[in-house]
Formats: sequence, structure tokens, C-alpha cells
Amino acid sequence: IPFKSAIMTRVMDQYVQCPFEKSHQVLASRLKFHISKCCVNCPEVVNCPFNAAHQIPKTEIEQHITVCADRIHIDIN
Repeated sequence: IPFKSAIMTRVMDQYVQCPFEKSHQVLASRLKFHISKCCVNCPEVVNCPFNAAHQIPKTEIEQHITVCADRIHIDIN
């Protein structure tokens, strides 16, 4: 029965388009994994230093760092 449950999850899962390669259609549940592999081929994209799941265009990384929800705030006294 667990196998049947896994099949139903896949059937209900929707496909989404890869943001780096428009010809890639990926299951939504696998998008983070796919992006981590696919963005290696995109030199204009860098990882957020606070969350590796955030792949940001190089031109926008400084702005992203200031507003990233995963940013760790450290007070230096």
C-alpha cells in the first residue's frame, strides 16, 4: 500500500517550469533538487549566503542579501 500512496502523490503533483532552462518541466516536489543541479550551468546565478535554496542573479545578490528572510542578524558590540 505505501507504493500505491507514492504513485498517487506523483499523479497529484504538478509540473512546473525550471526558471533556468525553459524546456525543463519538473515535478513541483522535486524543483529544489532540480534547481540545485541545473543552476550549475548558469554562471550568472549565485547562491544566497543565508539559504542555498535561493539562487539569485548576480546583478541582484546585494539587494537580496539586505532583504533575505533567512538573514541572520548579528549585533557586534
